[in-house]
Formats: sequence, structure tokens, C-alpha cells
Amino acid sequence: MSMEDKRQFIYKLKPQLVICWVLLLKMSAVFAGTNDSNGLWAGINIENRFQPNSKWHYNVLVQPRFINSQVMLQQVEVSPAIFYQQNQHWSYWLGYGLFPTTPQGTSQTYLEQRIWPQIEYDTNIGDRLKLSARSRYEIRQWSDSAQIATRFRQRFEATVIGHNALNISYDAFYEGFLNVKN
Repeated sequence: MSMEDKRQFIYKLKPQLVICWVLLLKMSAVFAGTNDSNGLWAGINIENRFQPNSKWHYNVLVQPRFINSQVMLQQVEVSPAIFYQQNQHWSYWLGYGLFPTTPQGTSQTYLEQRIWPQIEYDTNIGDRLKLSARSRYEIRQWSDSAQIATRFRQRFEATVIGHNALNISYDAFYEGFLNVKN
């Protein structure tokens, strides 16, 4: 594969490197007993259509999370999804999440799995700012338990869209969680 072919492949996938600074995220369901959930989340999000001009898309997110520390990796999210883009604003998603997690202060790693349908509304303000609202229902299970938990998540997000070769963007969000069944 030539260098130009590689560039075209990367451009076609439209990778988006997202660096998030988490300010107010409370992950009590994952890290019981922790009150300080500030940290750094860095990730790669790859998204594209299945076919040219199709309303069906795929999305793959890989996100290492430094949740209670900027230096200790505690969780890695791997989340493939498909979604239907109804129009420029509304999309309907179905995804799966795999979360290998090492709680702070331990060496034990366990797996959390999630299945999640979601509805998302996006709007652009100019060509540099995107505002989003996302409603997601999650069905969750941990490797050390047969119990299944569910929760509703509501997220509000602002993205400063990058306009360069790597499409680097900056993202800030606030998300609320409502546990339905633990």
C-alpha cells in the first residue's frame, strides 16, 4: 500500500481524535465509594457510512480513562455501534461497550459489558461549534456478577470542531445518570 493509499484510507475513515477533560462526572456505579472523579479521558473515534449516501453508519470508540488521576490508567472503553442518521439533527443508535476496569488502589481487573440504545440530537452553530443532546439507556453486566443493572443517561455536549489534517477536536460535556435497577 502506497503512502497516498494510506492517506486516502485514513481520510475515508474520518478519524476524530478527541481529548476530554472530565470536570463533573460521577461514576459511582463503577467506582463505589469514590467522590472525586476528575481526570483525563483520551480517545480515538472512527465513524463512517456503510455505503456512500447511506443513512446507516458505524462508529468505533476506543477510550483510555484516567478517572481519578491524570497518570494512572483505570479503565479502557471499547464501544462499537451502528446508527441510523434520519436527518442532519437526529440519529438512532445501538451499541455495545466493553470496559476492562482496574479500580484505584487495586490490581484486580474486571470486565463490564453494556448494551445501549440511544437517541441523539446534534446542531451546528457555524462551522466550528457543535451542540449535542444524547439520551441513552444502558443494560450492564460485570464479569464478577450474574446481576444485571440498568441506567438512563442524559448528556449535553459542546464540541469545538477541528479543521486540520487529523481533525483534532475539543470536547466538553455534562452527563447525568439515573440508576433504574442495580
